[in-house]
Amino acid sequence: MQLGPHKIMTKKVYLEAKWSRGSLLFLALFFSLVSYAQETGYLTGRLVDSDSGEPVVFATLRLQGFALGVISDKDGGFRIPIEYKDKGTSLEISCLGYQTQSFPLSGLSAQNSTTIRIKPAAFELNESVVTAKRKRLTSEQIVQYALNNIPSNFPTDNFGLVGYYRDYQLKEEEYINLNEALIEVMDMGFQSLDPINTHFLLYEYKQNKAFEVDSFAAKPYDYKQWDKVALSAEVPSYGGNELILLRVHNAIRNHEINSYSYVNRIRKDFIPRHDFKLRGVTDYDNKKVYEIGISMSTNGFWVDGRLYIDQNTFGIRRMDYSVYKATRTDRSREDALKTVRNRAYGNPESKVRSELLYRINVEYKEQQGSDDSKLYLNYISFENVFRLNRPAAFRIDNLVLDLNRRELEIWLNVPPAEPEELSKSTFQVEFLGRKVPIEDVVFDPNKNTLRLIVDRGKLNKRHVQLLFSPDFEVSSSKLIVTAKRLRDAEGNKLGERDVEDLRQFREFFTQQVVPYRNGVREAWKMNKEIPLFDPEQPIYPLEGQSQFWMNTPLPKRN
Repeated sequence: MQLGPHKIMTKKVYLEAKWSRGSLLFLALFFSLVSYAQETGYLTGRLVDSDSGEPVVFATLRLQGFALGVISDKDGGFRIPIEYKDKGTSLEISCLGYQTQSFPLSGLSAQNSTTIRIKPAAFELNESVVTAKRKRLTSEQIVQYALNNIPSNFPTDNFGLVGYYRDYQLKEEEYINLNEALIEVMDMGFQSLDPINTHFLLYEYKQNKAFEVDSFAAKPYDYKQWDKVALSAEVPSYGGNELILLRVHNAIRNHEINSYSYVNRIRKDFIPRHDFKLRGVTDYDNKKVYEIGISMSTNGFWVDGRLYIDQNTFGIRRMDYSVYKATRTDRSREDALKTVRNRAYGNPESKVRSELLYRINVEYKEQQGSDDSKLYLNYISFENVFRLNRPAAFRIDNLVLDLNRRELEIWLNVPPAEPEELSKSTFQVEFLGRKVPIEDVVFDPNKNTLRLIVDRGKLNKRHVQLLFSPDFEVSSSKLIVTAKRLRDAEGNKLGERDVEDLRQFREFFTQQVVPYRNGVREAWKMNKEIPLFDPEQPIYPLEGQSQFWMNTPLPKRN
């Protein structure tokens, strides 16, 4: 499907998503995070399914009586400040598809992680779903009702959220480059444009040095040297704020503007571009919700997703949306699309091999301890896969043109394994798309350099003048040097880079819904146009000890 360019505008940050057959563009950026409850001790636990033993991800754990809470990690883990254990409170645990239950904090320990088993809720298959409004609704009609009711189900007046933000990467199931922050969100309501009108207070920010720091993996995306690229997609470094770009991926909050591929403007574009199927009804916070499968296939990309919609109010409780790139199929386009639909509707049988490009999970729920029936952000998680092309172990450090000798001098980082075997056929030099003939190769062991003597008699006169001009700059030229079978003593091939695929996460978890904070000086508001880690970011001065904390994960995922 060919889609035209679409744009959103923030105060000074311009985001443009350009589409083509071979690539997707989704918005995402940078890194950051933090901790406020004292690092003296935490109660730790892990939620698992009582039937399967699998971790229960993104469950809400609320401290009864305090209107505070955290969200479980991807391995079901969580932590609570130990100070709450002495206050005799309990955890109220709720998760979509599970029974809501309580667990006493006295059952948690600061020394060992406690496993809590929670029971799945009953799941009614779509054949037994009770018809709504005296008539059976199709899945598409349910989705349409949900989109039409966004203004009535979500807050249109201003409100605040305080939450835990983090971004990190996963390398072989270990967290690296973990940044953490506590942030207050000042949202003017769903009738306003989030990128422009929402402001933030940064309570604290830190790079967690207890986790591995990989500076090469943490660098911005680079589509010139291809050091770091998103697979089959492009993530431009706009120079804006990573939290703002995370929030752009919330298609529900940004229902009137473009969000990400292929949801775009959800109230306008979502239904025409996707197929839906009602899979059944499950429970969330003791309320019945529709579970609707989402699917789509276009130009080698396909979507697998879920929508969870309240059966009575049609409020969108949760949206899961994953985009994949099909890597191989032996079927026709129609059969491939049928396979994709079967996968999205719960049929695991598929001959379409695919790789994840990105995944977005966003959930909303009511304010705890309040009669307010509006739905507020509970969490948003954005994950994408990216590829690192790490520097070659055996490489050219510098290339110098000797104008007097009319030769190229190549500086290597380590000596070649067998310099005596080098010959002019080992190297290929191209300049402005034409081959540069080499007359001889000389290795200098003292300087660890190779001298490539140019056969000027076989080189075009114009190219000789350009190549050896005093104004010629090697770094910006069209000069390309490659070598055949040239290795160092460790067996590394010259210029061969190590390729590594990692997963990037950016997440925000609400801990408390709070009143909108009026009268905040502009100087204390987070600068949305610079990264969170920028030293120019203001830290909001809280009075007294904060009651909020960071749900820092364990270094390695279970």
